[in-house]
This record gives sequence, structure tokens and C-alpha cells, in this order.
Amino acid sequence: MWRVALLLVLRVGGLGLVAWGAFGGIASAVAAEAVPLTEAIAERVRELRREVAYHDDLYFRKAAPEISDYDYDRLKAELRRLEAAYPEIGDGGAPAPAAVGDDRDDSWPKARHRVPMGSLAKVFAADELAAFHAGVERALGTGDVAYLVEPKFDGVAISVTYEAGRLVRAVTRGNGEEGDDVTPNICLIPGVPQRLAGAPETWPAVVELRGEVYLTKAAFERVNAAETAGGGEAFANPRNLAAGTLKQHEAAVVAERGLSVVFFGWGAWEPPGNTPATLNGFRVQVAAWGLPVAPHVRAGRGFAAMHAAVGWWEAEREKLPYPTDGVVVKVADVAAQRILGEGASSPRWAVAYKFAPARATTRLTGIDWQVGRTGAVTPVAEFVSVALAGSEVARASLHNAGRVEALGLHEGDAIVVEKAGEIIPVVVGIDLLRRQPHAVRCAVPAECPSCGARLTREGAGLRCEDAGCPAQLAGRLAHFASRAGMDIDGLGPALARRLVESGRVRSPADVYGLTFADWTALPGVGTRTGEQLMAAVAASRARGLEQVIVALGVPGVGPAGARALAGRYGSLAALAEASAADQAGEDATLRRAQAAWLADPAGRAGVHALLAAGLRSRVAVEGEEAGGPMAGAVVVFTGALEGWTRAEAEAAVVAAGGEVGGDVTARTTVVVAGARAGATREKAEARGVPVIDEAEFRRRLGR
Repeated sequence: MWRVALLLVLRVGGLGLVAWGAFGGIASAVAAEAVPLTEAIAERVRELRREVAYHDDLYFRKAAPEISDYDYDRLKAELRRLEAAYPEIGDGGAPAPAAVGDDRDDSWPKARHRVPMGSLAKVFAADELAAFHAGVERALGTGDVAYLVEPKFDGVAISVTYEAGRLVRAVTRGNGEEGDDVTPNICLIPGVPQRLAGAPETWPAVVELRGEVYLTKAAFERVNAAETAGGGEAFANPRNLAAGTLKQHEAAVVAERGLSVVFFGWGAWEPPGNTPATLNGFRVQVAAWGLPVAPHVRAGRGFAAMHAAVGWWEAEREKLPYPTDGVVVKVADVAAQRILGEGASSPRWAVAYKFAPARATTRLTGIDWQVGRTGAVTPVAEFVSVALAGSEVARASLHNAGRVEALGLHEGDAIVVEKAGEIIPVVVGIDLLRRQPHAVRCAVPAECPSCGARLTREGAGLRCEDAGCPAQLAGRLAHFASRAGMDIDGLGPALARRLVESGRVRSPADVYGLTFADWTALPGVGTRTGEQLMAAVAASRARGLEQVIVALGVPGVGPAGARALAGRYGSLAALAEASAADQAGEDATLRRAQAAWLADPAGRAGVHALLAAGLRSRVAVEGEEAGGPMAGAVVVFTGALEGWTRAEAEAAVVAAGGEVGGDVTARTTVVVAGARAGATREKAEARGVPVIDEAEFRRRLGR
């Protein structure tokens, strides 16, 4: 008989515990032998129905799953097998979840698909893949079947309709019959033309093109870097971010994040007699229309060739620039597809083979509770270093306090770590059998680990409300100096912490008052580094208003919002005088963010502090020529000046229309050499860069 082995807790909240090792436990036994229906089996079915419904809501509607896609799919597969074996089981208060998940929400208009948009049946092992082929062979009367094996993009299903070559509608899968009409957002994705390319006679009267909206790994990492630099929480995986972005109501956010799309099938095709004869023919036609198709598709005849193609993909998936969670195996001949037909919710001529996620078991050594610049306190698991998906990892995201509590982590636990979306390490389970008898549960802090202030609970998260918290200040300073902000080269998180700990900086604006002696008094900052930091700070005075607004870290305002605010106010001085009642454009989210920020005394104080520090940032007028006696000059200083401090000299260059460099490069136009000038002067002379003294520098400034 069967038994359920409770090995690894994989649920984080919801309606009970699901354990890794229990997946398929009952169902596998049912498949292996005729097990009479018992109350335990009936209860397992009802439990699975509740579990799948719970995770359906998280996956499709909230884009915030708590378990991996692989485990989610295994849950659904176990439920399908048990329901097939015991159709007599009633719902018992737990109705069966829909065969196709439902991603609809109330914020978007609805549209019906001309042809229902189902999902794919999923398999997880070679024997299941062989069973799929055997079914195809029986139906077609031959095993010499042409297959196409293509990557299963880990994104959001979409159906895009063209009528007479013109884009008219883009609809999410929804419940398979009806989805959310997201046409405005699909138009912001490169690769979705308003009108098809190619000869008009090749355009169907109507065609529903089926595809997947996704984020490349590079785009995901870029968005996450911007999110965390801004004090936000990193997105868990590319699929979640793609789903959330596609449903965004702010066009600027959608465009900024850089969604991609790929097409691999169709629903309606009118007139129907003009459909392609093969999937490869479809790919050629769609590409000719100017639409993207899946790259690296592999073809083969018979099970051996198909299975080899699947194995190739599994070996190569980590090298791909886009996230995948498996491959899709399709019968390539369209006439054969028609013979095989459609099932209740999925075609009989295709199957998704899901790759097992890269997982490793290691030992938890602690939890690092990190305080971000906005006060959000997030936990990071620290563990014995382990190899995972081609790299060594020793830290993994735990997302928030609620997840730590739900996992029930104990000191020294044997934890299972997985790379979510093949990118971010996350803790997905615990080996309960290896927990030490007297292990102490990991506590969620009540006080801020940086300043000791009492933490407040916000849903599943924690927050420190003390704006003077050193960790928050260091985070704000690092964000202020980041490349997206004021681009102060060399002033990263570690140096920001040292500045705050030294007491020299209490707000980002204080960095403009630091002397050479202040910099070199910090551990690890020598003469050369000090000079470079002074130059970088001086150069940042030339940043435009858009960069200043990004650097200020207005909650809810990214680069697109900063451009809108900069365009409205034109200068830092005008922004300082703005009121919370002002409206920056039609973007409701931006208006709310701006109003909340300007109504906050701390936000307004940050702008005034920069003005007091001498920043006069503004938006350049189109066609405006840079003015000043040093316009176009890139100046590097070396040695000690007699008449002014280095910061004053660099500010004078910026005020005169020039730019300050930290070292001699191909862009350097002149080097100003003071007393005891050393290697920088020699480097300039060797490169033929003009070297001038302080008197000539004054003359060029017109002083």
C-alpha cells in the first residue's frame, strides 16, 4: 500500500501543509495498483481541490505564488489522476478547480476568444513523455511522427487578434473562454506591430495569434536592481513581474520594464482553409508578418529524436537569455493534429514537459534582517555555501516576515534552496526529519536591527518608522549616489555606511559639504580615492533635474515619473515651491505619489537641503547650447590648489559649463596641476593632454 512521506514543507500559508515527497504519493499508488476508495483518499482529493484553488488564485489573479511552478503543477497532476481514478468522489464542500486557471481581474474590460484558449497537459518524466507518444502513435497508426520541440517560455499567455492585417485586440487567457482586454499594453511591446508586414494577400481576414509575454533575464535583473535600489522588495521571478506588468495601468511603467513576446500558435484563422500545413510553415509565415517566434526550435521524427531534443533543451536551459520552465512537444503536421483533436482543456497533439527545478539542500546558519532606505525590513537566509544551477550561493531571499513565520524556520534547519526563474535563490522547503530535537525557532524581530526602534507590521512585512535610522540614511545616500541618480562614482553602499557611521552625513545633501580631509579620514579612503570622490561629487552638480528627482527617491516615482515631474516644474527651485495640490500630468499613480511626497515635511526638506548645498538643476531647453567659458571642457585636477578648496574649484568648472573628471581618460581636455602634482600630471603629459597651472585656470574662468 501507499504511504505519504512528510519530508519537506513547501506551503507558505493557506489551508494546511503540502510536503515534498507527498506529491503523487497517493496518486502513484493508485496508478500502480487498484486501491479501493477510502475516506483517506477522498479527503486527499478534497484537500487537493482546496490547495489547487488557493494556488490558482495566487498564480493567476495575484501573480504572487507561494510555491514553485513545478510543485504547483505536480499538485494539479496528482489531483487529475485521483479524480480520473475515483470519479465518484463528491466535492465535500471543496468543488473541483477549473481545468484552466483564471487570470481575469475587475480592473480591465473583458473580451471573448473566438476559439477557446486552453492550457497544455503537463508531464514530468521520460515515462510520461513516452506515454504521450504512445497515445499519438495509436491514434495516427504510426510511430513515425514529426515533432517540434520548442522552449516553454515562463511568462503570461496572450491572444492577439489581427483583422485584415490590423491589430484590433489583445486578450489574456482568462478562464479560457474570456480574458482581460490588455490591448493598450500589448501595443507597448516591441515585436507587436499595429499592422502586419508582408503582402496583404497573405493576411487572413481574422487570425488569433497565441503567444507568451515574458521578461528576459537581463530585463528582470535590471528592473529588480532599480526596485531594490529604490528601497523596494525584489520581484520573486520573471513570470510574476511579467504578469504584473502586463496588467499595469500606467503606460510608462509598462514601457520602462521592457516586456517581450513570442508567438507559437493560433486560435481562429478565417477563412479556415488557409491555415498552414505544418508548424514550421506557421513559423515562417508569422516571421514574415514581422512577429517574433520562438528561437532554437528543434525538430525530429519518432520518439527517440523527440526525446533527444527534450534532453538537449534540459542541458542548455541555463544558458538561455529568457526564462523557461520546460519545453513544449508538438505534433508538427496540422492534419495529424486535427486527427488527434482537442481534449476538455488541452490539445491531444501537444504536451508540456516540465523541468525539475535546480534544488540543493544545505544548513541554515542564520537570518539577516536588512533595513532598506524606505524602512522596509526584509529577511535574507544565510546558509552553508552550496552549488546551485551553475553558481555557488550562500544567501537566499525569504521575502518578508510572514514567509519566515509560515515556514517555521529553526536554527540549523536543513533547508531546500531553489533558483526561482533560474535566477534568484529562494528557500522553498525544510527537511523536517533532519531537524535537531532542541532546535530553537528563528524569531521575527520586534525592534529595528539598526536603530532599535519598535517595528510596525504591514501585512506580511515589517517596517521601521524612524526616518533617522542609520540603515535607512545609508540606503538613501547610496541610492542618491547611484548611477540612476546623481552618479557619484565610488560612493557605493559600503562607503555610504561609513559616512553615516562617522556622523559626517545626516542627509544626502551633506555630501556636497564634505572636504578632502573628511573623505580621507574614512577607513579605506586614501589620497587618490579622496581626489576621485571629490571630483565625482563636483561632477554630479551638473546632473539634470530628472536625475535629481530619481536620486531623491520619491516613493512610487521611477525614471518615467521623474521625467514627467521634471518636465512639469523645469527646475529644482520650482519643485521646492510646488504644493501637494499640483498635478503632474494624467498619471493618477504619479499624482498620488507626488502629493504624498510634497505633503511630507521630510520630502520637502530634502529638496531645500539640495538647494542650500548649491544645486540648481533644471531641464535643458531643446536646442539650448551649453554656455559658460568652460563649455565642453572636461577638467581633471591634481595636486593642491592655493586659492580655493578642491570642491570650490570643481564647482567653478561646473558653473562655467564644464565637466569634472576623476582621472585622465580619452575625454579629458585639460589637467589643472597644483603643488605636489604627481602621477596624474605625468599621465596627462604622456597622453598629450594640456596641463595648466592655477593662474591659467583662473584666466580661463574669466576671473
